[in-house]
Amino acid sequence: MASKRVLKKRIKRIAGIFVADALIMSDIYPQKDDKIQELLDQTQQEYQEVLDALNHRFFRGKRLKKHERYQKRKEAKSLYKKQLKENVENFMKAIDHAYKEFGNLIDKNE
Repeated sequence: MASKRVLKKRIKRIAGIFVADALIMSDIYPQKDDKIQELLDQTQQEYQEVLDALNHRFFRGKRLKKHERYQKRKEAKSLYKKQLKENVENFMKAIDHAYKEFGNLIDKNE
């Protein structure tokens, strides 16, 4: 797994490129602005879920008994990686879906 810092930068870069593309699409096709805004909202929600998963680990800040710490640490690490992987995959699927919808908007307009 890449470091959290690098992963955040990559996710932010992908989201920024998508937003720029969406703004360009909105300028080119102002009649389709509602659909483009809907796609932006969906991807922004997935983006927030990825950032929340990156920033909030399981059992962080909770005081555990000494004999529970080791077991819970392993459990928390595996849950964190699993949740993060799912959220990143969902974000990438949302971006792919949005670009496919952009393609459909272009095909319908021409």
